[in-house]
This record gives sequence, C-alpha cells and structure tokens, in this order.
Amino acid sequence: MTTPAFPSFAELEDDPLGVYEALVEALRSAHRRSWSHPEGTDAGLLLPADLQERTRRVTHEIPRRFGSTAASVWNMQTFAPEIPRSAGPVGPGPAHLVSQTAYVRTIEGLVVELAARVAPWFGRPPTRLDWIVTEGGGPRVFDLGYWLDTAGWSTDVALEDAEIDTPFEPDPELPAPWSAFIAFAVQWEIAARGGLLVPRTYKPPKVIADAPFSNLPNPFVPALELWRCGVLLEATFREDAPVVLYVDATALAGGISTDGE
Repeated sequence: MTTPAFPSFAELEDDPLGVYEALVEALRSAHRRSWSHPEGTDAGLLLPADLQERTRRVTHEIPRRFGSTAASVWNMQTFAPEIPRSAGPVGPGPAHLVSQTAYVRTIEGLVVELAARVAPWFGRPPTRLDWIVTEGGGPRVFDLGYWLDTAGWSTDVALEDAEIDTPFEPDPELPAPWSAFIAFAVQWEIAARGGLLVPRTYKPPKVIADAPFSNLPNPFVPALELWRCGVLLEATFREDAPVVLYVDATALAGGISTDGE
C-alpha cells in the first residue's frame, strides 16, 4: 500500500480548482482505506524536508501515554477519558505501535509542526501526546479547535474582500472537517501568493492582524498530512490540553514500514 500523492501548490496560479480536487482525491483515497496506515510516511505536501530533525527535541520533551480499546469511541467524551492510559505501552497494540519508530517519530513531528503553525493564532503546544490503538472502528473525525477555525475563516474573509472566487464544494465522501481544511489550505496559499492580509474580523492576535498571509506558515498542511498517514487526532491547542492520536489496530497489525520508506 502506498501513500496517496498530494499535488504541488506550484500549480495554483493556473488551476486552483484542480489542486483542490487533487487534494480531495488524495484524502478520499485515504478515507476509503478506512484510515489504514500507508507503508511510508513521506512528508509530501510542502512540508520541510528536515521536519523530523527540527521537531525531534520538542517531541522528546512532551510526555506520552498509551492506551487501547475494543469499544467504539464514537460517543466518548472529549479526549476519551474512558480509555485507561499508561506511561508505557501495555498490550500488543501499543507495544507494536512503539516498535514502529520511524512512523511514530514522523507523526509526532507533524503534531509538533501543526502546533507551531497554530501558535500565531493563540494556539498553545500540547501538554501530552496520548496514543490510542482502537479495535472499535474509526472514531468520529474531530475538528481541531477554534484557533484553527478562525485561521480558516480569515482566509474566507480575505478572499471575499479581494473579490477572489474559490468555488470549492465539500466532497460528500469525506468527513466535513477534511473538506473544510482542504479548502482552507488552498485558500491560504492563494491569499499568500496574492499578497492578502490577515483581516481583523475574528480578532486575531495583534501581532498578525493586517500581516501578510505569506509571513505565516500554512497551518492546515500538517493536519492534511496526519489524516493522509492514517491518524485521526483530537486537539484544541488550548492551555493545558493534550493531543490524542487514534490509530487502527487492524491496520497496525497489517504492518507499517519500520524504516518509513
């Protein structure tokens, strides 16, 4: 099984709708596989080649907990407190997960990168990473907190004010947050390339209000990468909040490349 390819944003100027549709197809492919893990975790979509190296120190400093469940997590509370956690991997699922060193390192690097990109929008880094191996089917797809939503809505306002049309229709085969984040990711790049400024509509931090989008990193790209790599996550990026990472036990048993190739 190979990782679905993401298109390059370099094609935006000529065909923004085509880039959006290619992103949709890549995420649709991942979703059809029932969030199974690909064999590789190549960065793919405009993420820095040195992602793991840059984020390694930070990921080592974040506490981790591990848990597993055979129950459905669809109706559990925020951050699934019903699932017991331990400081080390207990049981075959978590034990197998931590043996996939390259995979875990890449995913945790993406989480750190995502948190760093949310930081200009009032986001706070996670206080803990909770890995949950689930046998109860995929959890609901969570939104990722108000700060990321305001970043996305800000692209809506900026493009509307500039009278730039972005007719990106939600895809019925994808969870709503996935479609929204794909649109936001593309809109961000259009705003950055067009020299548009962060509007004050949603009261962003003063330091970024009226700043060019091009001065800020696209915060939606790491989330798309995490979903593409077979991880569902729950996060708010608020004070003292963890990030919960859900992985599928069946896909895990099917094998993840230990070398990330």
